[in-house]
Amino acid sequence: MPLPDFALNKIEFEKIREMLDGYLSTPTGAEEINALAPAVRPEVVTARLNRSAEMMHLINASQAPPLETLYDVSDALARSVIERYVLDGSTLAHIGSWTESARKLHSFFSQHRETATGIWQIAETLTPLKELEQHIRKVVDDDGGIKPDASPELSRITRQIQSRKESARSVLQRILREGRASGMTSDEEATLRGGRLVIPVKAEYKRKIKGFIHDTSATGQTVYIEPVEVFEKNNEIRELETAWSREADRLLRALTHHVGENADTISSNSEAIGRIDAIYASARLGMRWGGIIPDITSKGTISLKECRNPLLLLKFKNQNEAKKNIVPLNLEMGPDEKGIIITGPNAGGKSVTLKTFGLTMVLAQCGIPVPAQEGAKISCASGLYVDMGDEQSIDNDLSTFSSRLTWMKEVLLNARPGGWVLIDEAGSGTDPDEGTALVQGFLEMLSENGVRSIITTHHGALKIFAHETAGWENASMEFDQKTLSPTYFFQKGIPGSSYAFEIADRLHVPTELTRRAREWVGAGKNKLESLIISLEQESQELQRIKREMDQKQQSWEVSKKDLDSRLDHIQEESDAIRQKAVAEAEALLKDANRRIEEAIRAASEKDKEVLKQKRDEVARLSTQVHERKKQRQRPRKKGSTASKDPEIGDAVRLLDSNTIGELIEVSGKKATVAVKGLRLKTRFDNLELTEHPSSPKKNKGYRM
Repeated sequence: MPLPDFALNKIEFEKIREMLDGYLSTPTGAEEINALAPAVRPEVVTARLNRSAEMMHLINASQAPPLETLYDVSDALARSVIERYVLDGSTLAHIGSWTESARKLHSFFSQHRETATGIWQIAETLTPLKELEQHIRKVVDDDGGIKPDASPELSRITRQIQSRKESARSVLQRILREGRASGMTSDEEATLRGGRLVIPVKAEYKRKIKGFIHDTSATGQTVYIEPVEVFEKNNEIRELETAWSREADRLLRALTHHVGENADTISSNSEAIGRIDAIYASARLGMRWGGIIPDITSKGTISLKECRNPLLLLKFKNQNEAKKNIVPLNLEMGPDEKGIIITGPNAGGKSVTLKTFGLTMVLAQCGIPVPAQEGAKISCASGLYVDMGDEQSIDNDLSTFSSRLTWMKEVLLNARPGGWVLIDEAGSGTDPDEGTALVQGFLEMLSENGVRSIITTHHGALKIFAHETAGWENASMEFDQKTLSPTYFFQKGIPGSSYAFEIADRLHVPTELTRRAREWVGAGKNKLESLIISLEQESQELQRIKREMDQKQQSWEVSKKDLDSRLDHIQEESDAIRQKAVAEAEALLKDANRRIEEAIRAASEKDKEVLKQKRDEVARLSTQVHERKKQRQRPRKKGSTASKDPEIGDAVRLLDSNTIGELIEVSGKKATVAVKGLRLKTRFDNLELTEHPSSPKKNKGYRM
């Protein structure tokens, strides 16, 4: 991608790299971030973003990968293949950490291969080196020290050294006790000098104790003597320590050789770990500013809502506070749109808008979540060319304008279809008419080559260019005309005014000065500026009305939701009351049947016929109650008006209450029926098609 460093520097991408460095754990991860550049192909960008999304999902689920701080071992790996070269214990311990990380990460992402398929494609290339890892952990500890039991021989020598030292210390302690009793030794304990055990003796008694003087204190009042009684023991200790060193050297040499045999695999693993580390850093940074994963399109569509400059967001510790204080960018561009001309007063946010757009594009194409609202759409740029700030060069004897002309030439030579050009203060640095003409020609040539642009300017001719040229749009940064201060809201479709005269009036510049200035500008320019200001006033008023309508719409939706909930609750209570009534009726009938049967058994023969009739009446009543209970599931009779499902506008009967009304709404399995001005909600299967109730006929009276 033709995205030179100066283009990235112009939009301050190096600050993003610095932030990413703070989340890294490995030197190879730092190399990945240092080499990070926007990808061009949509499939590559999509893969990058998907991996960041997978990492964000793991982090949010408290399942962050087991990344740990690792040290650079690349030089050590290169030396490990040299014959008979020996790496020190600390370096080997660091290499052991790399092998352990490779194994842990491979195992971790193997368990999450279904939810992190993109990262697993990297992690599955990791080769666990269990044998080497165990070999390193057997020989050296975490700090690089040789373990006493690294080999049977070393273990034996270590025990012998310990035994000899204990024996020698025992003798020295006896001599010290005797010396203290006679006042010949100081209060110090036995110590080491030159690797040999010695005792502190007062200088005036150095002839009283047989032995070898190894050192003298700084004051000269104490000498350190090795008594003859421990001389042989110290010799044995020194010999054992030499043997220990030889064995340790043999172990380190063998371990270094083992590392050398796997140096290429370790290097390959370290690169894969670095890629995972870089993905982790990208996800963490994106989460810090509440980033989302945009959709990558190939049709040229740009859709950014609530998009904020990430560098401004990072200045706030609290992201909710940041979002309240930073005005978002809302930008929509269709595939056929070639560019946007942004105009407006100084310090109105035009440059920040350019940087926000450029950074968002670069972040997405680097696989970093962007600080925008869900649903953002971005089309990959084949290149990004930025002209922002003063490019004057003393070394090359180039003025600002000359530098910009050189930059324009390079862009025309290198820009490819799908590229983006961002220019701040286009047309400045030379005669306004000539500068504007050069910019217009430059933009036309870019458009013809499929390169899109967003530029800021103060030149009115470029506003006319955007208005008259197909595919181009005017835009501005909103300006509060009451306070004559910027609001920083980007608004597309309306050109902006510089508000030079209005701001001058607000600052109480002499009226005569602004009057003369207006005369110099001319009536035509004043009318154009007045028209623009008028359009902006209308736009601001429309925005205010829209905000009020949105608030009313939200309030209406909340009220409707509350009302629907209350109606549902009323319907549920109504159903519960009906069910309770039916249950109570059944209980009463059951009790009545029981009493009748008891009465029948107790009655005389002559009363049986009467009681039988009463029992039949109760049975018929019981049947009616059961029929009412089953009405909700009553099958509709074929051939009748109830054989088809009712439709909106039909007269319907509520089976559970025998109420007749008009069906006015159907939503899934639920329906709404209008009954005498009331809206009743019920289940659709509780309805039966019926006839509208006939109007009562007027009484015609009697004819005489």
